[in-house]
Amino acid sequence: VIENGSSDTRCLSFAFYNITTKSIDDYIRENKTLIFDSNWYTHEYANGIDFRWMKEDGEIYFFSQKPQLFTIEFDSWSSAEDKPTYLYLNGRFVDNYLIRNSSMHFQLPLAILPAGESSLTLHSIKGCDVPANETRCLSIAVSNITRNEIKDSIDKLNVFNKDWHELETDNQGKTFRWFSNDAELKLFNAYDSEKQVKLSFAAWSYYKPRILDIFVNGKLINSTNVSTEMNSINTAIFSTNAGYSTISFNSKEGCDRPSEMESSVDKRCLSIAISNLIIRLD
Repeated sequence: VIENGSSDTRCLSFAFYNITTKSIDDYIRENKTLIFDSNWYTHEYANGIDFRWMKEDGEIYFFSQKPQLFTIEFDSWSSAEDKPTYLYLNGRFVDNYLIRNSSMHFQLPLAILPAGESSLTLHSIKGCDVPANETRCLSIAVSNITRNEIKDSIDKLNVFNKDWHELETDNQGKTFRWFSNDAELKLFNAYDSEKQVKLSFAAWSYYKPRILDIFVNGKLINSTNVSTEMNSINTAIFSTNAGYSTISFNSKEGCDRPSEMESSVDKRCLSIAISNLIIRLD
């Protein structure tokens, strides 16, 4: 008994009052943050980098006010040997990466995120290891993780595969990309069902008019005669499957090389240029 005259025999430390509970969903919404589950160790800071180590598996939760198109980027490295790692979005397999013991930058494919809470799951196929002078079991470290909502053109994003030529910029600052005969874009739908979207973009053909056909998962959704002048194109609304969908661009007349068609040293095979490509959720 600390206080003279008190008959209270309880052993007391701290007092709490006005305790309220809040769901993870509400917390993420209000704080606009990422929540790491218990399979991640606490934040560390070294060499100017803020990061977390993961055990064998880890989940990261985030919240969206409305359906949106987005990408996720992060830096990662392994604790010792290379770690093949599977990534899942809302329980659906997205991709696998080989994470080495030096920092590497990763960007997930373009994805459609539903409103509400979503989760990104990482799974180290080779599990985790306990390094020398450590008691923790470590697999990979993650830093600089960002979720980027895509509201405008995707021209500058690193989502164009080898079918596309490099990004170019004209004298007015307009960005565009040429493709040869065919080119593809991958779009990941994180819903459990189909989601409707449409495309809008500007296009022009090299040297002569060409027919541009656009397919989604092998189904023709749009066919347009593209002249050598700029054409504004809006596709019909189309459905994307849960998981991956492939958007294919095809030039019926193939492509031509400027080095063969005119006085030019450009040996690329060009068909149609695409600019200001926007994916709109319906």
